[in-house]
This record gives sequence, C-alpha cells and structure tokens, in this order.
Amino acid sequence: MNSKWIPTGVVASVVLLGAITMSCGNKADEEAGVVRIGSKMISMPSFEAFRRMQRMYPTRMPEVFPGNRTPITFMVETQLLYDKASPLLGSHKALETRDWSWKQKFFPAHLYLSEVLEPTLGVTDEEIERYYEENTEEFRDTVTKFETKKVPAAEGDTTADTTGMKDSTVAQDSAYIQPLSQVRNEVIERAFLEKHPPTEEFVEEQRAEDSTVSESVIERMWINTARRNLPDFFMEVLYEEQYGEQFPDSVDVWYGEGKLITPDDMDVIMSWLPDNQREMYQGDPQRMNDLAKWLLIWELLSDEAEDSGFMENYEPGKVMDWARKVQVAIHHVENQVVEKAREGKSVDTTMAKYAYWDGIYRVQLPVDSSRLASVLQDRWNDIVALGVDSIIHSVRQDANVEFLQSDWKDERDMNPQQMLAQADSARDTGGVKIAEELYRSVATNFAFLPEGERAVGELAKILTENERYNDAIRHYRRKLLWYPQSDEEMCNTFFMIGFIYDEYLGKAELAEQNYKWLLKNTPDCELADDAEFMALHLNEPMSSVEELRGEAARQGRDIEDEPVELEEIEEEVEG
Repeated sequence: MNSKWIPTGVVASVVLLGAITMSCGNKADEEAGVVRIGSKMISMPSFEAFRRMQRMYPTRMPEVFPGNRTPITFMVETQLLYDKASPLLGSHKALETRDWSWKQKFFPAHLYLSEVLEPTLGVTDEEIERYYEENTEEFRDTVTKFETKKVPAAEGDTTADTTGMKDSTVAQDSAYIQPLSQVRNEVIERAFLEKHPPTEEFVEEQRAEDSTVSESVIERMWINTARRNLPDFFMEVLYEEQYGEQFPDSVDVWYGEGKLITPDDMDVIMSWLPDNQREMYQGDPQRMNDLAKWLLIWELLSDEAEDSGFMENYEPGKVMDWARKVQVAIHHVENQVVEKAREGKSVDTTMAKYAYWDGIYRVQLPVDSSRLASVLQDRWNDIVALGVDSIIHSVRQDANVEFLQSDWKDERDMNPQQMLAQADSARDTGGVKIAEELYRSVATNFAFLPEGERAVGELAKILTENERYNDAIRHYRRKLLWYPQSDEEMCNTFFMIGFIYDEYLGKAELAEQNYKWLLKNTPDCELADDAEFMALHLNEPMSSVEELRGEAARQGRDIEDEPVELEEIEEEVEG
C-alpha cells in the first residue's frame, strides 16, 4: 500500500495532497483528450483525476493487476476491464464489501481535507464573501502619493523662478478598500475565528502561562493550532455538530461493538496495512486507539463532504468514479481472469530447483524445502501473471484503443514485431545499446507473446556478450520457467547456462548440474557431445589442440580441432 497515507508509529497527521484545478467544460475536455477507447474519450482532467486516485489509494495494489503498469496503461486497462465486468452480475460484489464501504469514506475524507480544510480552514466561498462585504472597513488601507507643486519661495532662495515660486514635493494620503483577492487569506482567518472562536479552555491555558498575552496573540495561536492538527480539530467540531455534545475523552464512547466504529471496521483497515505496520499496531492499545480515531475522522469528514455538495464537483467526483472502476476491475481480475489464466498451467519443480540454485549461487543438496517452496510460489505467480496479461491484451486487441497525444502512450500500444525488427537491425549494425533497450521492452511488456519469448533469448545473448553473466543466466532460466520448450530448445538453453557458469563465472558445480540435466534428458540433441566434453573437463584450461584430440581419441569420437568458443555455440544454438 502507499505508506504515506498513514505514518509508521503513532498516527499524527494525514498527508494532504495539493489541489489540482481542473476544467469541467465539455469543450475543454474534448480539446484535452488523452485516449479514446471505442466510442469513449478520456480527457486530460479525467486522467489527472485517475492519477490522483492512484496516489491516494490506501492499500497496496495487487501484483497481478495492475502490477508495475504505468499510470496510462493502468487507466486504459481499468476502463476496459470495468466495461467487460460491469454487465456481469458478479461484478457488483466488488461494491458490496466492507472494504469498498470504507474506501467510499476514505477518498471523500482525504479530498475534503486537501481541497477545503487545508486551504480555507473549512470556511466556504459564500462565508468568505459575506464576511468581506459585512466588514469592508476592516480592509481599508491608505496609500501615500507624492505630488510636485509650486509654492512661494523665501526671499533670497536661489531655486525660485522668475515669478518668485519654486517646486516642492507634497505628500497626500489616499484611502482605499483592498480587493478581496488581495486580502483573501486574512478574510479566511477572520471568518474562521468568527465561526470557531478560541475555546475558554484554550484561552485559560494561554493566560496561565502568560497573563498579559493579548487577545490577538491568542487568536493567532488558536489558528496555528488548528492548522497543525486539522483532522483532529475538525473531528471534534463535526462530532459536536452531529451528536450535540463535546468530543469525549474516552474512546469507549464511540468505539466498540454496536458503536460508531466497530472492531469489524478496524479489521478492514488493519488489512490495508503492510505486515510490518500491522504487527506494530497489534498489541499496542494506544496505537490501536489512534488508528480507530482515523476511522472516525474519515466517517465524519466523508459525511461532511457529501452533505456540503463537495463530491459533486468535477475532480472529486471523477476521483471517486475511478476508485469505483478500479475496485470492480481488480475484483474481476482476481475472481475471473486469474482463474482462466491458471487453466492448464503448472510449475516444473525441477526447473524451479535450478532457479533456486541460481539464486543462492551454489548447488545445495538436499534442497531447503521451504526456500524451494518460496521459489515455486514466485514462479507460479509469474506464470499466472503472464496468463492474466495475455487475456487483458486480447481485450485490448478487441477494443479500439487510440492515444490522442504523443506524450501519453504506453509501450503495450506498440507493435512487438516491429520492435523486434528494429532491435535486430540495431544489433546487426552495431547499435547494441539500442537493441538491448528494445529487446528488454518487448521482453517486459509482451512477455506473454511469442515475440516476448524471443526477446528474452536475444537479450540473454546480448547480456552474455556484454559480460553481464548473472543477468544473462536469469534470462536464459526465464525461458525454461515461463515458456514451453522443445527438447532441442531446452538442450540449447541448459548448455548456454552451463557454459556461462563454467567459462566465465568459474562455478564448476553449477555448470556440471546444468550439463548433467542436458545429458540425462536430451541426450540426442546437437549439443550433447559438447556438453559431455565440457562436463568431463570442468576447471581445466582448453588451450591445447593436442589435448582436445587426445580426449576425443579416449572417448572414441570426433570433435572440433579448436576449443569451444561462445560464438560457435551461439551459431549452433541459432542454427
């Protein structure tokens, strides 16, 4: 989850997001279009509302969707999934949960805090204008103008002109009323004091420390106290307005079974917290009380946001609309798309074991079952995510998605075949860095397509040539874990991994295990003889042609006259 919504430790304040001014005119929306999905056009203000919703989102986004999607991709695919899910009866279940009920309070409360309470201390535009009109004289100011006039000169004054007069600068005061735009902040504070004057208790506390403190100083301290603790301040104000009594000192008055905030409500919010924060709150009554108080703040502020009509404004309404769509889209993915993505899929335990050894950089026998189980789970998650991405990609292909601004395109809108062709051309003409970027983009954004599989392999080759051996092994292993492979393909990939461990990393035991898999499972593949030879001579230099010939004679078979080189292996793998 986004950790900024709640601090680590005692909850003290809420992160107030800066207000973003949005145009709500239809014509402006059309001119600021970002993307068209079928017949629906999403405007720039709508996209900005989506991004704000994403920044505010109170829980960690699921890994399978949206995962690491960019904001524009997340928005487009949210709309597509929402459109696909909304006609289905089951989609509405996403909006019938206690989780969604609290998100319906969380978003309005935070928006109201950031756009109303923080900039205006809860004073409405009507109240600001009324106070200004009723107290205009408070904002009268004086400006001094200096004018040059002719005055009689004293006898003998050499500055006098021929008529006996001289220039003299005269100051003249002119009174005027300062415009509201110029004194708006001052009006807000005075209107706030009129609406929420310092309590007797607060005044007594200040005068107990300094009996001579003036009223104006006390008022300034009161305003500063409110600004520093806006959520708590308005929680108490709204509680008193709604329930007709001062906010109680005891949390037991409003928290408990059958009360305003219940333990079931707390369970929802606790589920929003990451494990490390959840453990920090559990077992600490004071922190749990502080957390319960946040729920009360959201309850009261969300009611105020709705009652005041604030949520009917364009941006708050759009933020809430996108939050609802995300709720439905994620629910649809988790309850329908994931199930479809799992069909016929499995993880090869043997392949996962080799990935586990890659991770610990050594061969461990027997294998640590708990750590292997973790690797298996990660690989299973990867495979399911590929399936989900493939299904969502099909939904995109069926829809007409058109990006309207060159600054806002996502790479999943690109053509992977063209990207591969560009990468191949760049690599063949010496543009290895460009080729790597293109291969990596295809491997990342289109991993679920055949083009993504090929990009993974091409990237592994470039990484090997650039001496980034561990990264190369990860990509070779990814081919074995993610994609169905023929025996020949598996033979080639296992050989390349073994070769890198042997020749470049000096990890003979890891090289040996990869060669052995090849010899045991694909003994008739083209690289089997080379793998056998390499396995027999781990840690031995291969600089002597005579040595190679001798080994061949002892084994009763023919081999090349030269030591095995990476270029030859790659040619044979590709051939």
